[in-house]
Amino acid sequence: MNRSQFGLESLAQLTSRGVMLAAGFAQFLYLTRTLGPAGYGLYSVVFSLTQLVCLLVEPATASGLVSMLAGHAQGREFARTCVRIALGLGVLLTLAMWGLAPPIAWLLQTPELVGPLRCLAPVVLLQTLSWQSALCLFGEGRWYAPASSFSLMWLTRLVAGWALVESGWGVLGAAAAIPLSLLIQLVANQLQGAFWVWQTGTMPLRDWWAHSRHLVTGSMLHNALFGAELPLLKRFVPVTDAGQYAVAQNLGLPVQTAAQSLMPLIQQRLAKTWTAGQPEQFRLLSQLGIRLWICVGVGVAALSPLASELGRLMFGSRYESSGRVAQILLFDVGLRLFLMFNLHTLAAQQRREPISRMYLQAALPLLLMQALVLALGGRFWTGDVWSGEFWSGEQASQLLILGAGSCVVRSLVLAWLSFAHVRTELSLSFPWRTLGRALAAAAVAAWLATRVPGTGWAVLGQLALLAGSYAILLRFLGESVKIQN
Repeated sequence: MNRSQFGLESLAQLTSRGVMLAAGFAQFLYLTRTLGPAGYGLYSVVFSLTQLVCLLVEPATASGLVSMLAGHAQGREFARTCVRIALGLGVLLTLAMWGLAPPIAWLLQTPELVGPLRCLAPVVLLQTLSWQSALCLFGEGRWYAPASSFSLMWLTRLVAGWALVESGWGVLGAAAAIPLSLLIQLVANQLQGAFWVWQTGTMPLRDWWAHSRHLVTGSMLHNALFGAELPLLKRFVPVTDAGQYAVAQNLGLPVQTAAQSLMPLIQQRLAKTWTAGQPEQFRLLSQLGIRLWICVGVGVAALSPLASELGRLMFGSRYESSGRVAQILLFDVGLRLFLMFNLHTLAAQQRREPISRMYLQAALPLLLMQALVLALGGRFWTGDVWSGEFWSGEQASQLLILGAGSCVVRSLVLAWLSFAHVRTELSLSFPWRTLGRALAAAAVAAWLATRVPGTGWAVLGQLALLAGSYAILLRFLGESVKIQN
């Protein structure tokens, strides 16, 4: 692939991510304001439950598709095997979600969950197949096709969600737009060349598992850790407070999504350097990336003082209490960016065993930690953890803050463990000087931004001042992106 072609295909991917950000953010603003905290909380909990099931299935059926299709003689057989496994699991789990909707609603003490949960049940099948077909197109070098279908899916979700909610369907309408958009994406991928996945010729399951097991294990445990957050919290608080928490989560989503769009490009550059037999250049690029994402992560955390005003501007006064939670969760987003880069660095080296080993060691203790924080936090105020009653008012607000704090601890532990593996593989030391410069620049930039009045739209001026002064101060303190031996 020549440089101009790579640039155009990269631009296509960034454009599709831009469409996703714009359409997703527009839908997010519309639903929060139209459905209100209770309705948006119900929608968010149902969406999180569905995504948790999807993210437990996708690693088993999508891990390694791109690399296998790009460089393995049995790439197509491997892909067809993944599609058939996804079809079987998808149908079973869709039926299971439909049948188990009432017990799940009872467990979370929210009868209103049944209808939306059944409405989203087909997402498990459709999302897995549509993502697989997109990865198959990626693996065969057809970057434009999945980019266009991805954009079409998000635009369909925005328009269909708006039309159904405005027609009076409320939460059910917002939920129904999701499987509809995924079906359109799946059909578009098939029409653009992914139809071959349904042809004959598969790989033996033993060989498939040999290629997939480490990525599957690590990805499934990672998704369980990060996907269980909102459903777990919902067990202890009313749906209105769950809506406040969901809004706080989404405040840092644009930055996180933009970073996720760049990570595959970074991983590709690292992987090409590694396969070209340039370990020293790979080490230097990894060192640069670690410094870069430390600076970006600290910069995201520096937005914390502006979180309440930004939330009030975007979502209205009804989400007032989400501000304090968002201030904490921005630190979680910063840590997750650093974690993502470490995982992509290990994957670029084809070092999948450390990833699965790390999650096998850490997933269960961290999940238990989050559950105990919420359960014991409520016990301090009520005296009975499983009383069957929701904690409300100030108690619920405190639980939201405790839940957010436990997420920061979770991401901090995983970020450090992942870096420990990178450090071992590449003989790197942690760039404490970079961290010190970033923290100093962030503290000064945040102080400067809060000295300027930031009520209403003026908070955008504060945001621009913070970002600009942070970048300038980093440079002034001597932080450079130049790679040096």
